[in-house]
Amino acid sequence: MTDTFNLLDPTTWKDKYAAYRQLRQSVPVMIPIGGEPTVFITRYHDVEPLLKSSACTVKPSPSEYPAHIGSGAASVFYKLSLPHMDAPVHGQLRRIVTASFTARGVGQMEEWVAGIVDSHLDALVPGKPIDVANGLASSVPAAIARRLFHLPVEASPILLNLVSDVTAIVGHSYLSPDALRKADESIQFLFDFFSEHIQGHSTLPDEDFLGALIHAERAGAITRDEILTTLIGFYVANVHATRTAMTNALYAFANNEAQYRDLVSKPELAALAWDESLRFDSPTHFVHRYASEHMRIGGIDIEPKTRLLLGLASANRDPLQFDSPDLFDIRRQSTRHLAFALGAHFCAGAALARIEGRLLLNGLARRFASIQLTGHPPRRNHDMSFPFIESLTVELRRAA
Repeated sequence: MTDTFNLLDPTTWKDKYAAYRQLRQSVPVMIPIGGEPTVFITRYHDVEPLLKSSACTVKPSPSEYPAHIGSGAASVFYKLSLPHMDAPVHGQLRRIVTASFTARGVGQMEEWVAGIVDSHLDALVPGKPIDVANGLASSVPAAIARRLFHLPVEASPILLNLVSDVTAIVGHSYLSPDALRKADESIQFLFDFFSEHIQGHSTLPDEDFLGALIHAERAGAITRDEILTTLIGFYVANVHATRTAMTNALYAFANNEAQYRDLVSKPELAALAWDESLRFDSPTHFVHRYASEHMRIGGIDIEPKTRLLLGLASANRDPLQFDSPDLFDIRRQSTRHLAFALGAHFCAGAALARIEGRLLLNGLARRFASIQLTGHPPRRNHDMSFPFIESLTVELRRAA
């Protein structure tokens, strides 16, 4: 395995999709990340089966965790969060956490999610520039998280400010001592906040998301630390990943006017359009796994306990899987994208995310005839695993 170009150079990640094109043309590339040899897997036909394989785990061994998570609150959150648990514990906790995400439960969620999305879209002023990333795409998922967790309105700005500190501990870039300190402080604050919050909601019904967790604790099926970790994880995932996905979607439409006109003419394409935007510019670019046994990938032998970074965003642009993958096409059928991953660790909130995105795009198409970029280029965070647009200013205009 050879390094065909410098993956440790931050400038490499500024044009991520160009980097992925090079990576897909190479054999799997191994470089040290945080001192740990790591193999980058970027082709769809390699990534897809590995996501579903029982030979891939999220820990090198049952009791082993990465050294960079330290020993503070961040390490507790890391160890107890679903993305870092293997079977059988992962399956047991996931069943409890997703108990309210049945077809009936998700259907009931859609009713109030629609109200939240509509209220935010109705508040937009046609022709007035808005910062999508720090306005619409942040406020909608934050309001949904408030409703899901029964949070007070005043909590939103406090919690939103801590999201980036939490994502640092679950990313795959170098984690500085200062970033770990911030993660420890922020997660400890969130542990304390949600612990107090739970005390005031002990009578919620068990079909409610928060209520189901509280009832499971009373039954001895889940611990308090697992509940707190779950709440933090779901909050961060809903707010950060959905914010990123919504911003990416509007940016894609602003750069593809014909596609937005197509959506305006037929708003019922919103579900397809949302899935295409997730494929085209995925909010999560890499997830990690460990080989639990010897395997051969791309003609290369991988030894047990080797760390793998599976490139979801790269796989979603693989021309061997998708026709014209760099083309944003909202009528693309059966994309089978990997933005939500696959297998045991398929995104637990995928159904809710799909509702949020579909309703947002449908509502935009019914209200506004165009999405136009202002003269300000988007400001970006180029994190390797969770890149996002920090600021995106657009104008939403009604038909002339």
